[in-house]
Amino acid sequence: MARGDPLLHVRVSDDLKERLERSSKDSGRSMNAEVVQRLEMGMGNDSHLAAFLREEISDLELHIEGMKAERAEQSAQAMEYAKRGSDVLAGAMLQMDIRSTTSRLLEAESRLRRMKRVLGE
Repeated sequence: MARGDPLLHVRVSDDLKERLERSSKDSGRSMNAEVVQRLEMGMGNDSHLAAFLREEISDLELHIEGMKAERAEQSAQAMEYAKRGSDVLAGAMLQMDIRSTTSRLLEAESRLRRMKRVLGE
């Protein structure tokens, strides 16, 4: 950093200022160098984090589609059992599987919404 570099004045809470002071002391940097280091680290990681989240979102969307297909297949089997009126135990177990798949699906959809919210999508 040179003296001729642009200045940036910011307001921070007392708590943040104290944490920055401790951190700069622990790292052996000046307050300015500490703030610049942290800003540069944060700025560089945003694009990596966004890329990671987009990849995770893509994987999760595929997983959700698979769970939807699994639940549809289970529902079709349950209807078939109900039509036949036989194998009550297998039908009950299948209903439990459907509830489990639905629960996993709802959780995955909730995670997907949270990830998209972080990315602003």
